[in-house]
Amino acid sequence: MIEIVNSSCLGALILLVWFETDALLEYAKVFGLNKLFKITEYENLVNENLEEDLSYPDFLVSEYNNFFTRLLSCPICLGFWVTLFISFYLNVGLFPVINILSILLYFLIKKITKDIYGT
Repeated sequence: MIEIVNSSCLGALILLVWFETDALLEYAKVFGLNKLFKITEYENLVNENLEEDLSYPDFLVSEYNNFFTRLLSCPICLGFWVTLFISFYLNVGLFPVINILSILLYFLIKKITKDIYGT
C-alpha cells in the first residue's frame, strides 16, 4: 500500500516540477545546456510576448510541433508514461492505480495552488 502512495506521489511530483515550475530551465542554465534545451529562444519569445503566459512545454509544441513535444506538453499523456516507468520498477500490475492516483494528485495540487495563489 505504501508503495502505491509513494509511487503516485513521485509521479505527481514529476508532473508538478515539469508543468508548474521552471526547474528544468534553471538547472539547464546552471549546467550550460542552454543550446540543447533552446532556453535562449524560449526566453526571447517570452520577452516578446509579455502578455501571454507561455510555459516551456507550450513553447516546445508551438515551435517544434511533433509527437514527442506534444507528449511532453500533455499532463495526462506524460503522466501515463512516467507512471508506466515507475510501475515497471515496482510492479506493473499496479500501473492503473498508480497512474490514476498520480494524475488526480497532480490536478488536485494544481487546483489548490491556483485557488490559494491565483496562478
